[in-house]
Amino acid sequence: MKKYLIVLLFNLVLCNGQSPRGIDLLSDMAESNKNEVYVYWIGTVNGTLEGYKFGSEFALDMLAKDGIITERDKTVYLEALKFKIPNNVTEQKLFNIVWRYINKHPEKRHMDLSTLTFMAINESFK
Repeated sequence: MKKYLIVLLFNLVLCNGQSPRGIDLLSDMAESNKNEVYVYWIGTVNGTLEGYKFGSEFALDMLAKDGIITERDKTVYLEALKFKIPNNVTEQKLFNIVWRYINKHPEKRHMDLSTLTFMAINESFK
């Protein structure tokens, strides 16, 4: 049993150790070719947002399909989980919101970029 626990703990640490952090974004933008790095981080931030949307929809679809929640519940949950982002906001603008948030909150730079992305978007579009 201890072996399984150690392997599980090792895998959790290994997976978490590879996730991008807020400080990674800032250091890359300061030290690298701005155009290439900018495109990479725009894709990362927007991929996080799209993944959240897709994951939420997929999970709720499965719960509805299995009869755990009703279609009405699914609609309510989807609305509650949806970001309130205006239609005219571009991917570049979303990235700039996250970048400014990380610059503004140095005490949070150690956090996962996905967490910081959610915090920045929720703060900007309440």
